[in-house]
Amino acid sequence: MDMRKIPVPPVLLIASTLLTVVSVSRVLWAQWLLSRAAYYVLFLLVIVWLIVLIHALRVLKPDLRRFFGNYGSGILFSVFLAGVIFISAQPYFRVQTDESKILNVSRSMFLEHKTDNVSEGIQLSDGTYLPLFRNFPQRCLLFQFLTSLIHQGIGYRPWNPFILNFIVLSALLSVIFIFCRRHFGPTAGFVAVLLVVSQPIFSLSASSGGLDLLSALFTFISLMALEMFLNKPTPFYFNLLWMQLLMLAHTREETILFAVVMMLFLMVYRYFKFEWVKSSWVLGMTPVLLWPIVWQRVAITHAYLFEDPPGGIAFSPVHFIHHLGVLLATALRFDFRIPYASAINLIGIGALFYFMFLFVLKRWPKGTAGRHWVAMVTVSLALRLAVLCSYYFANPLNYLASRFYIVFLVLLSILIVAFLHRKGILQRSPRGCVLAALLIFVPYHAVTVSDENMGSLYLNQEFRCVMDFMKEKSPKETLLILDSPDMYSGRHLSVVNFDYANENRKKLAELLNYTQIHEIYVFQRFLPASRQIDGAAQLDPGYQVTFIKYIAVSPGIWLRLSKLSSIDRTVAV
Repeated sequence: MDMRKIPVPPVLLIASTLLTVVSVSRVLWAQWLLSRAAYYVLFLLVIVWLIVLIHALRVLKPDLRRFFGNYGSGILFSVFLAGVIFISAQPYFRVQTDESKILNVSRSMFLEHKTDNVSEGIQLSDGTYLPLFRNFPQRCLLFQFLTSLIHQGIGYRPWNPFILNFIVLSALLSVIFIFCRRHFGPTAGFVAVLLVVSQPIFSLSASSGGLDLLSALFTFISLMALEMFLNKPTPFYFNLLWMQLLMLAHTREETILFAVVMMLFLMVYRYFKFEWVKSSWVLGMTPVLLWPIVWQRVAITHAYLFEDPPGGIAFSPVHFIHHLGVLLATALRFDFRIPYASAINLIGIGALFYFMFLFVLKRWPKGTAGRHWVAMVTVSLALRLAVLCSYYFANPLNYLASRFYIVFLVLLSILIVAFLHRKGILQRSPRGCVLAALLIFVPYHAVTVSDENMGSLYLNQEFRCVMDFMKEKSPKETLLILDSPDMYSGRHLSVVNFDYANENRKKLAELLNYTQIHEIYVFQRFLPASRQIDGAAQLDPGYQVTFIKYIAVSPGIWLRLSKLSSIDRTVAV
């Protein structure tokens, strides 16, 4: 048998699958690999993605002059709108507990090429950071990796995630414009992007430090790649589609379902040819490119990954029914107090049912490929919505959870544009449609700018109070003891939590003796109603503190600020 005739991709597929099984056969192995090897796999993922895109450009040889002639104005308009959003909606970490951990992981990737969330540590005088406690990353890692590339380019800055999200926002709006311009005409793209940015939660998430917008970007890139493949089901277009789905899988936990559902549909509809396995390097490398996801699922327990509620379960049909009902009910609220553009959602839901009716009657869309595309997109997004709504934390009126629904809000805007096109309204009155979209944008963008709900969240208020206090202190000489240190460790601050402080009095005493740390301050959550310190913020009696002041963060919770005056040396040293 001539070994040279054996195709490499299937051998690679079998070998990488076996290596995957071995790597997760022990939890400790998966944890070690997640921490120390996932960064390099993500690097490989992005390199392969770029190679696939460059190969696609070489094969397709697009007419760039024609492309920019058709879409250049829309791309510039998209970048302009992204600038408007970042100027008017002040960028900051709106979901502190989540986005601060994302920042910490990106810093570990930059400094150590590891994926650890360094939640507690000491900022040394030479600029290095001494880690004291590490956690496994809880979120998919592509956003953190891309942020680390920005760190590599311009140096580590806590606001670098905003730079990435500005790029992602510009790209996402451009993709939406191109899709709508291609299918519904020149005016459709402008109307679509105006309707999309009218959603307050879309703009708020864009000007924050989270990964939801990146997930939305690769969702719509994947849907466009799917359309291209169904129109020309060749190995070339399959590799292009599959690579986008692999990138999407690394953006949010539930997005791996897209790849699974798409592959099942492609097999059922007989688009996928099994002989492609012999020639598709992307398929052969799939297990390798999914290693970070697999390691993460094995390394982190279910309760830690999904944050089960005490005494409850993370996913439930009861949650699904309740959250879906709440989500639909938001379309009937016009008080401008929620982060949704209710007028757009109400019309969009009507357009959704209209097109579902036409689909059932086989009056839309035309052609087998178009019908298959609609079926695959509908099932994939419906399954994703079902998973999200089933999650206990995903109440649409919870401002921290409303970002989960960005993809579906964008879809409603596109459906409105499709409805206007089908009814001939876009063609008859293009300027009127743009003006109507602009009139919708203005009042809902005012909700974005005011940012009352996100800005009033307790953790955001607490973060501002602590950071305002640190403006008067030297970060290299000050250590903070507080309840949520991972909100501050990525901001060049020395921080530990109460558990670490209570268990390591000797180490803290040594830090005072052998580092540049001269002052230790304690922030404890204080409940004014009961005149008691929150149970999670109790400090060991071996620490002697001098009370400074109370800081009113919210009506029900204050911060009690104290300065450490001494450590009981008989116990600590």
